[in-house]
Amino acid sequence: MKTQTPYYDDNELLTGIRNKNTDVIRYIYQNLKPIIQRFIVKNSGDEIITEDIFQETLIVVFNKLRKEDLCLTCSFNTYFIAICKKIWYNYLRKRSYNFIDFTNDVENFNFQEKSYELNSTPEFTRLFFKHFNKMSPKSREVLILYFNNVPADVIATRLGFKNKEYAISRKYKCLKRLVTSIKSDPKLNDIAIEDEKIELF
Repeated sequence: MKTQTPYYDDNELLTGIRNKNTDVIRYIYQNLKPIIQRFIVKNSGDEIITEDIFQETLIVVFNKLRKEDLCLTCSFNTYFIAICKKIWYNYLRKRSYNFIDFTNDVENFNFQEKSYELNSTPEFTRLFFKHFNKMSPKSREVLILYFNNVPADVIATRLGFKNKEYAISRKYKCLKRLVTSIKSDPKLNDIAIEDEKIELF
């Protein structure tokens, strides 16, 4: 006989986290982890980092519950996923996706008019990945390796390019296409208006 999956309402979920109830935590994991993983993988993460983000979110919620009576103004699922996304954006800020440094290698592209950093706001992070995810898988691979300071000769070997000169040329073309795409998005100006401290490439 198939065991019926338990159901917990929002208050029961919060109480379960506060009391470290393994059944409740397992329920949250089974129901929300796939949603969170899809979001993180879509935004250049992987299953391993999803586990870390999920665990960190549980700790954040647990600590909030210890300090105060948490009154949700939305569903628990919405609240939990929002925290996961915030933690993920903060994680991205600490990674080597720091686009202000692009100007060191691409001065010929004249990105100095405005320079935006990925770590400036979650809005710009979303805008960046909107355009980044539209690129071909190979172009994304090139840029991810480049953003992580992988040498051109290693990029060439890893991606099967004929030499490092071709890898450098491909990197420039991919980067220019990405920046052009982001600059053409009207939402970029809205972000700049909201936060005058943001600078673009």
